[in-house]
Amino acid sequence: CEDGNACTSNDSCVNGVCEPGGALSCEDYNACTTDACDAVSGCQHVDVTCVEGECTTSQCDAYTGCAKPDGTACGTAAATCVAGVCMP
Repeated sequence: CEDGNACTSNDSCVNGVCEPGGALSCEDYNACTTDACDAVSGCQHVDVTCVEGECTTSQCDAYTGCAKPDGTACGTAAATCVAGVCMP
């Protein structure tokens, strides 16, 4: 059976009633997309917009996203980027 929700998988018939299965994973393992599921159209992968900053770049990388590499100098003396944030 099919419960009519594109975000579930392995739906099953129980006592004549279609029961939803488990939640569908829409994770595409791409840091440049925001992943979500729409009950009607299924998985959605919306592009992330990166903005140039002290610890971010305008070009998205599928593995690291918008963050500049950890250890990149930023802000005041001895500060470096860590996971896209300038840390003292």
